[in-house]
Amino acid sequence: MKWRFSLAFVFAVGALLIGGCPDTSSTDPGGDEIPAMSTIQRQMPVSDFESLAESDADLKSIISFAQAAFGAGAAIEAGIVGETSGAQITWIAYAASGDPVVVARHCEDGDCVSGVVLPNSADGDVGWYGPRGAIRIRQVPEPFLLRVYTNEADPDGSSDIAPDDFSSLVARVRSAPVMPQTAKRRLAAAADREREFHVASAFGSFFSFEGSSFSDLLASMDGVGFTTTELHKHAGPVEADALLKSRGPDDVLVFYGHGDVSASKGRATGMSLNRFYIGSKHYPAEHAAQMLDANPNGGPGMVFLAGCQTGDLVNDLDGPNRIIIGFSKPHYATNIRSATKAFFDTYTAGGTLGEAIEKVNRLGIMSSHDVALVVNRQANLNRKFADDPASSPSEPEDPLPHVYRGTGFFDVTATNNFGSRSTRTLSQTVTVEVQIRDNNQATARISGTRALSPECPSGGDPGGDVNEISLNFSTDWSGQWQGSPTNGTVDLHFTDQSIDFVISCTFTDANISGHGEWTGTYGTPTCTTVTTTQHNVWSFSNLSRSVGP
Repeated sequence: MKWRFSLAFVFAVGALLIGGCPDTSSTDPGGDEIPAMSTIQRQMPVSDFESLAESDADLKSIISFAQAAFGAGAAIEAGIVGETSGAQITWIAYAASGDPVVVARHCEDGDCVSGVVLPNSADGDVGWYGPRGAIRIRQVPEPFLLRVYTNEADPDGSSDIAPDDFSSLVARVRSAPVMPQTAKRRLAAAADREREFHVASAFGSFFSFEGSSFSDLLASMDGVGFTTTELHKHAGPVEADALLKSRGPDDVLVFYGHGDVSASKGRATGMSLNRFYIGSKHYPAEHAAQMLDANPNGGPGMVFLAGCQTGDLVNDLDGPNRIIIGFSKPHYATNIRSATKAFFDTYTAGGTLGEAIEKVNRLGIMSSHDVALVVNRQANLNRKFADDPASSPSEPEDPLPHVYRGTGFFDVTATNNFGSRSTRTLSQTVTVEVQIRDNNQATARISGTRALSPECPSGGDPGGDVNEISLNFSTDWSGQWQGSPTNGTVDLHFTDQSIDFVISCTFTDANISGHGEWTGTYGTPTCTTVTTTQHNVWSFSNLSRSVGP
C-alpha cells in the first residue's frame, strides 16, 4: 500500500482530528508555503456508506473487525470530511454498549486505508486501529476555526471550513464594542473560594500548527489561584451542557472549536463541537444561553470563546454577573492561541478585565489583522481576577421610572419587485429613549429623519427605483421587563402592517443596549403594483440611565 499525502490534505486531516484556522505564513518541513485550501464537512446517507463498503474489501473487513472486537451494532450516522476536491475521509458511527464505535476510510489518489477510530488510553486523543494494531495516519495539529453552513435546518450537513480568504465568505456585521462598567451586583461565591479553569476542546490537545498544546496555558493557570485546571478533549454537546450548567461564578470555561457562521445571516450563530471524533456538531448559542440560565450555581463566571468570529455570540450569551469574550472576526489558529494565553496571563496578573482586553487588542497579532476581543454588554470591565463576587454590597434601587437616552442605528436594505435599480441600503443614526416603568412595563420611542421608499414605474420606465426620501418618523414601542428594575431584560415590540417587530434589550443600573432584526415582504400603500422586501436592523448600545420622569 502506498502512503501519499498532499500537503493540503495533511492539514485537512489535522482539522478532522485535532483542530485551528489555516495559516499561510507557516511552512512545511521542506520550506514550501502552505497553499490556501478549504475543507468540507457533510453528512451522508448510511446506505451510501454501506454501498461504499461493498466495493472496498479493506473497509468491509474493518467493519467486521469493529463488530467482532468492539460490538459495533446499528449504524447511527455517516459523513464525509476532506478537501473540497481531492483527499477525503468518509466515516460511520455504530451504536455499541458504551460509546459509539467509529469506522473511517481515508483516500487520496486512489489509495485508501481504513480503520476504527478510538481514543488512545494514554492521552485521550484518538488513533486509527485495525486487527494488527495501530494504523499510521499522518496528523498535523492545525485546526480550522471557522465553518460556514448554508442550510439553517442542517448546519452539520451543509458546512464548509473556510479557506484563508475569509472576507469573501463571511458578511461583516457591526461588532459589539467593548463596554464600560455595568453590573454592580454579582452572585455570591463559595466561602472556600475554590476556582476552576476548564478548557473544552472540540479537537485534541493542540492549539496550532507548531504543535503547542494546552499544557502551557493550564500550567500557568495552576499557579495563579485556580484549584482545578482541566482539559476536556474532543468535547461535544454533552460535555458542554454539563460544564455550563454546573460551574460556579468564580470558574472559567474556555471553548475551543469552530465558529459556525450562517451564510444567510452573515454571522456566527453558535460553535461546532465534537461529533464521533471526526465529525462536528453545531452547538447553538441560544442553547448555550439556556444552559447558563439554568445553572443553579451562577456560573461559569467567565466563558472565553476561542474560535473565529465568536464575537458575534457574546451578547447572545449575555447576562448579569457574566463575562463572555470572543473574537470579532475569523483569525489564524496561531494567533487565537497566543491571544487567549495573553489575555489570561494579563488578567490573572492583576489587570482589570477592560485593561486585559485592551492590552491584547493592541498586540500586533490582533491589530495588524483588524481583529479584536469583544465582550458582552453586561460585563463589568472594572472587575479584577482577585475580586470576590460576594464583596459587592447590595444597593437600594432607585424609584421608577428609569429612563435611558442616547442614539442607535437603523440599517435597512429595501428591494422592490421592479427593475434592475430596485435595491438600496441605508444606515442612519436614530434617537432612542427607553423607559423602565412600574408593573414591569417598558416603553420606547425611536425617531429619525430619513427613510427608504420605492417609486412606482412611470412612462417608459419598466422598473421602479428605491429612493432615499426625507421624512421625520417616530415609532412607539412597548414591552414587559424581567429581572429587577436595575438589572434585567425586555423585548420591545412595534407593529406595522400587522408585522410584529422586536428589539431584544438588556439593561443595568448604568445603561441599556438592544438589537433587533427582521426581513419580510409587504405591499406599498402608495403604489399597489409594488411590493417591497426589507431587511431591517435596529441596534443601540450603552444608552445612559437617568432616574425619574
